Amino acid sequence: MQALKTAGQARTREELLSKHRLPMLKKAYDEVVATLPANSIYPGIADVFVHPAVQENINLPMTVEVKEKDFKLGSLFSEITAQWKKDVKERLIAMIPDNCIPENTKKSANLFELATVSFHCDSLGCPARDASLRYPEVMMHWCSSTVSKYYNETVEDADLRIVKDRFFSVTWNATSGIKFSERAFKFLSEAVKMCGLDPITTTVTQMDEMSSIFECMTCNDEYYGRATMGWDNLVCRVIDLLLYPH
Repeated sequence: MQALKTAGQARTREELLSKHRLPMLKKAYDEVVATLPANSIYPGIADVFVHPAVQENINLPMTVEVKEKDFKLGSLFSEITAQWKKDVKERLIAMIPDNCIPENTKKSANLFELATVSFHCDSLGCPARDASLRYPEVMMHWCSSTVSKYYNETVEDADLRIVKDRFFSVTWNATSGIKFSERAFKFLSEAVKMCGLDPITTTVTQMDEMSSIFECMTCNDEYYGRATMGWDNLVCRVIDLLLYPH
């Protein structure tokens, strides 16, 4: 009897979300996102859905009609985004092992400006799976908050399962695809040292200003010539060689 009651409650909740609340939230979300600059960093709809202010409207009884304007995303979106950015930043910092970046350096304001600090996406089938993802762009990487219709991993929260099934959206890095790139850290540390700099303190800007050119001895070709590249292309090149050795 309890099982039947629980199943009935689940169907009622799914109907409330799928037919009433989520369509209105999506309209409100799309309206706000459409006004943002093209390079904006902002949360996906699943992260907006779980915000307490949004949940107040989501959880109103089915007898209460909720329109897109009732979510007040026009005024709330900047607050939601600020909190989301703070949370994601803390999670990114927590991904960095102490044996790569010392704890005191992790507290530095310019942590994400360091040349050796980058992330990668480990999601199966991601075109950028072996690329180097920098902050803050890593926050908007497609796989961090979007899944395909073939994504079969279980989303524990029942409400978020409904959001995922309807919009293919999950809360940031729910798939655990975004990781600190220890492999990139190793390669970039060596590159920074080759330039006579300290990998724990050298920033992206400093490396860019040096305009150092690196040469891949493995790829040098008598016909095509010497294979040279800037420091920011090293990670992709080295990983490419590991995956597809010449």
